Amino acid sequence: MTERTPELPRLDWPAEFDPSLEIIESHEKGLYHKVVKPRRVNKPGRRLIYRSLAQSENIKRFGELPKNYLMEVDPFGWAGNHFHQRKVELFMPSDKLPLIVFLQHSETGDKDVVVLNRDSRQGTYIQYIIPPKVVHFIANPAGVEVPYEVQSNMSEEEALSTGDVIHFPIDALTFTLPPEIMVSQNLQSLLASSKSLK
Repeated sequence: MTERTPELPRLDWPAEFDPSLEIIESHEKGLYHKVVKPRRVNKPGRRLIYRSLAQSENIKRFGELPKNYLMEVDPFGWAGNHFHQRKVELFMPSDKLPLIVFLQHSETGDKDVVVLNRDSRQGTYIQYIIPPKVVHFIANPAGVEVPYEVQSNMSEEEALSTGDVIHFPIDALTFTLPPEIMVSQNLQSLLASSKSLK
């Protein structure tokens, strides 16, 4: 469960949105931090969004995340099913097709599900910061590849070579899916096999 925050009214933002404006909403159990950024829309036919953390207080809180890479999840495929000891990851949508992110704390068992896509809220851009010790299993419910971007404090190679990646399969069928996700036969099969995926 996330802390309920009031809808972010677009009228409260300046006419020319500061592209570095970002609001952090933290999950009540610490499973993720949601980064809400208004899109600067004052230029016809284009929008400007800062992809990385832009406000100094947020950089101090979460640290620099200088490693950037693009991931692609196969049709009805998955990624993750692990947690990190030290690595912090910022997940960014790069497609309008959704990815379902299952999150479970490796020590407390607290869990939640978020949807990673570009249309989460009109006029805004949503990112998720995943802290260490939180298992993440990313499922692609679409029949095509879906990309997402990652920024983190260490490279994938460094995380693997230092033992920072801890395989921790979750049972995705025990999670409650958001109502906007249609469960197809392919997605149901993927979720049913999540406990055995490595």
